[in-house]
Amino acid sequence: MTDRTDRSFVVMAKPVGSRCSMRCSYCYYLDKGKYSSHEKQFLMDDSVLETLIRETIALSGGPVVSFIWHGGEPTLAGIRFYEKVVELERKYLPPDMEVWNNLQTNGYALNDEWFAFLKMNGFDVGVSIDGTEAVHDLNRRTASGKPTWERVRNNILRMRSFGIEP
Repeated sequence: MTDRTDRSFVVMAKPVGSRCSMRCSYCYYLDKGKYSSHEKQFLMDDSVLETLIRETIALSGGPVVSFIWHGGEPTLAGIRFYEKVVELERKYLPPDMEVWNNLQTNGYALNDEWFAFLKMNGFDVGVSIDGTEAVHDLNRRTASGKPTWERVRNNILRMRSFGIEP
């Protein structure tokens, strides 16, 4: 196992910008997209993704290049997006370097397909949860106002059954 404390280069990428599946009471990020003068995009373009991965790897001093996939909510990009991520990392990563991926998620949309993909591709996963059910559900609700703690908690337990420790 690699010593993950030696991260020579870390990039935080936001493949869906500020878009999110939750409406947390304290979120400062959701409406950031409205201040952009660029045409709003739902998902990072494939050419931007390829440039990001190719250039990050090329500019990294190694031996580990790290990507943190963040948001908004990065699972909104879909598994196919991350399959492309892994494909591009394999394409551009020199044999003497290693890549580390971390998905920082609210955990709401995760399911067995996600768990299998994340496990198979060695992703670490950070799940945002606000402590107890009462505190979490006070602050972290769906766009339609529904509580999320129970589903997120169950997804964490299910993730562990796949051998992923969030």
